[in-house]
Amino acid sequence: MTRKMWHTLSQDIICDGCGITVPRRTNNQLYCTPACRQQTFKPLTEERNCLVCNDAFTTVKSGAVVTCSKFCGDVYCSVNNQRYSDKEIAHLMLLNRGFGLNRFARHLRRHKSGGGDKALDRFLFIIEMYKEETKIDLFEILQDPSTFVTMRMDEWIAKGKPPAFHEGTKGGSKVGNNKGRITVKRMKETYARYEMADFSFDKFDIRTHRTIRVYPQFNWGPYSPRTGEE
Repeated sequence: MTRKMWHTLSQDIICDGCGITVPRRTNNQLYCTPACRQQTFKPLTEERNCLVCNDAFTTVKSGAVVTCSKFCGDVYCSVNNQRYSDKEIAHLMLLNRGFGLNRFARHLRRHKSGGGDKALDRFLFIIEMYKEETKIDLFEILQDPSTFVTMRMDEWIAKGKPPAFHEGTKGGSKVGNNKGRITVKRMKETYARYEMADFSFDKFDIRTHRTIRVYPQFNWGPYSPRTGEE
């Protein structure tokens, strides 16, 4: 519509949304306000069943959403990306008492067995389902500190500083007083002397009194790391 035809139009319009009469502001105006136009817009929707929990939910028609909530979406993505079944993950949790849930999730993610940060939600879901079926709490098993190995700091450093549980102070709990400055070189030397003497006690050789609580090594059991390429 050209500007010349503007003056021949009626200066009032009837809103297609609410039906009230309002002054015309543009030559192709159909609604009284942008808010009224937005309220009358009804996207095509349909009802679907969630692929995780099977609950019904409403979503945009021809859309890609297949789950009803963020949690179910995280579970769905994790299942599609993981390389282990629920039964295998539960078994690995049983084999790794004291390894820690967060460390367990990070360890499997390094082997591309989970869906990024969403893998943790997936593992929590498995723990909940397993507890309902067997009355066994996999979370308590993973968080059980009874399997921690206590090492003196010189041994811990000599063995390449395996993952340690830090409680309160850096490097673990401190027992007794340290004589002399604690250095990596000194600790390696003291550990080497104890190793050469088959770890026999020598009251004249002052070993560091600081101890470290070390996590147990990951136990793969009958499984092996899977990259998704096999």
